[in-house]
Amino acid sequence: MRTMLRSKVTLLFIMVAALIAVPAVVALADVVQNNIDTSIDATAETRSISTDGSTTVGYTLQVANNNNTYPDSNGCNTGAGNPITVNINTPQGVTASPNSLTFTSCGTTQNVTFTSSKATPVGSPYNITVTASGGAAGTTTYTDPATWALTVNKAQPTISAVSGTGNAGSSNGSLTATLKNATVTPNKNLSGKDITFAIGGNNVPGTATTNGSGVATLNNVDLSGVTQGTKSLTANFAGDGDYLAATGSGSLVVGAPLCTATTSVTTQPQDANITYGTDATFTADANGTNPTVQWQVLVTGSGATWTDINGATSKTLTVSNPAVADSGKQYRAVFSNTCNGSNSATSNAATLTVGKATANVALSGLGPYTYDGTAKSASATTSNPSGLNVSITYSQGPNSVTNPTDAGPYAVVATINDANYKGSASSTLTIGQAASSVQVDCPASPVTYTGSALEPCTAHATGAGGLNQALTVSYTDNTNVGTAHASASYAGDANHTGNTGSATFTIQKANQTITFGTIANKVVGANFTVSATASSGLPVSFAASGSCTVSGTNVSVTGVGPCTITASQVGNGNYNAAPPVPQSFNGSYTFFGWLQPVDGDGTATGAVNLGKVGRTYPIKWQLKDATGALISDAAAQALVSSMSGSAKNVTCGSWNSLGSDVLEDYTTGNTTLRYDDVSDQFIYNYKAPSSAVCQAFVISKADGVNSKQANFNFQK
Repeated sequence: MRTMLRSKVTLLFIMVAALIAVPAVVALADVVQNNIDTSIDATAETRSISTDGSTTVGYTLQVANNNNTYPDSNGCNTGAGNPITVNINTPQGVTASPNSLTFTSCGTTQNVTFTSSKATPVGSPYNITVTASGGAAGTTTYTDPATWALTVNKAQPTISAVSGTGNAGSSNGSLTATLKNATVTPNKNLSGKDITFAIGGNNVPGTATTNGSGVATLNNVDLSGVTQGTKSLTANFAGDGDYLAATGSGSLVVGAPLCTATTSVTTQPQDANITYGTDATFTADANGTNPTVQWQVLVTGSGATWTDINGATSKTLTVSNPAVADSGKQYRAVFSNTCNGSNSATSNAATLTVGKATANVALSGLGPYTYDGTAKSASATTSNPSGLNVSITYSQGPNSVTNPTDAGPYAVVATINDANYKGSASSTLTIGQAASSVQVDCPASPVTYTGSALEPCTAHATGAGGLNQALTVSYTDNTNVGTAHASASYAGDANHTGNTGSATFTIQKANQTITFGTIANKVVGANFTVSATASSGLPVSFAASGSCTVSGTNVSVTGVGPCTITASQVGNGNYNAAPPVPQSFNGSYTFFGWLQPVDGDGTATGAVNLGKVGRTYPIKWQLKDATGALISDAAAQALVSSMSGSAKNVTCGSWNSLGSDVLEDYTTGNTTLRYDDVSDQFIYNYKAPSSAVCQAFVISKADGVNSKQANFNFQK
């Protein structure tokens, strides 16, 4: 009985404790045990057998008493009415007979025989267990003590009845051997196992598989090279997962060689298609025993006949290094022997075809060349072998070329011309385009800015072969002042590469003028605009001097006297500064006069005032600014000092066409000039001469700038 490990021992202690706790005649549980080992200790219960072997184990149903010993039939939980069934549990490969036991009492032993056709892996035995069912109600049957381990070792088989027969030089050998498991009685025939053979220590190709009787037979064994007589024969089984290797020996009886008439060709010679420089081989064979062979050849041409080839008496014919001219020759084999009379068989004819061998062709002299108007050519040499004749052709696209001259690539093909060799090489002969030169010529002296793009340069391309082609010049920076750039490109032609050239020229500033019209005299306080244009189209600026100011184009007359407006244009990157253009005018006040008693408008054609000699007449007038307002007293007083009066005699008849008016008022005193800030009038007291006369009295700067004239005709 095997040790139950920790759980099994614990179970026994529990079971024993329970037995001690009740009367000895009462059993609490039945136990199934085996008879391999009845002790309870640390040793596992095991059995060992060989493959196909058997072992018998007895199983007993027992009750443990309160002294913890076996056997004890008191308190057995089974009986005729309460049988306990014990089922034997085996893994695959193990057979139990019987596999189920029925117990109706304790203390009896029933035997079970175990067999196995499968060996167990080393260290992994089969685990044999039991399960129990039935017994009195409320009782338990413990089965762990019945567990044990079965180790199945590989069996040692035997090989017997090793024998063989056949004829020397034939393939009719037959070898046989029987494989059995001799460790069991009766011996077991082992089927499905592979057997190999060796004749005289030499392994025979192939294997034979044993049948249901353990017999393995290997037929059609080739006995070529095996002479007549009795030879040692060995049969071998390599072993497998269940059986160890085995070897058996016997004898092979080799009979005399068989003799068969030669009647047919079994291997026909095949056409040979070779390359010059190699050998042609033809092979043929025939049936029959040891036939002789004679090879024949049939050359091409009418009237040719088959001719024996001297020395060609083996099954393989080698024609050494045939020439291409040998193509078309035919070869056949004639076989014969004398088994049971004279016998012969002739093979089919095989045709020899010899193709040209390929030699190496190397091209040289391919350039690249540069176009110079002369023809170029390539060279070719051969190797393996050297010195063969080679022809060279040239082409461009679909067109053949005799002498490559123009620039471009030329396809070159060099081809061998020889009876036994072929070969070619292709490459490209290249004639490169000649270089071209582009010359751009521009003026050495500066060109004056015009506002438009300037294009004063010329260009042309030159090159080998008389190239001289005018080119279109392209420009950059050729509008504004500075360094302009001119360039020209030549795209090239079939024989020349393209090129570019460039040059520069200088664009200098252009002169400009200002158009600025005259300005009429203006009234003090007047505001007006001026305009001027520069021939460059650039904006014109204005400056003022004198009795005016200017802001932008707006001019303001600030006082009497001359004012000069100067138009300027300073130039820019493309124009020189324009010569300034000044325009001057006078600023004056608006004249309102003459006021009574004097008539006239201050012009030389004003009315003639008729007065008396010796009297003093007041000449009065007022000045207004551009707004129509009277000028200030201060401005008026400032003008007085600049004014003066003078009289000149005139011919009275020259005024006949002028109107006249009698002076009604006069004053006293001498000739004086003053400004009356009460009446806001300038008053010039003019004392008439003492004799009758016509006089024009002119007051200079009467309006601050201009003179005004009063006409008088003094009478007595």
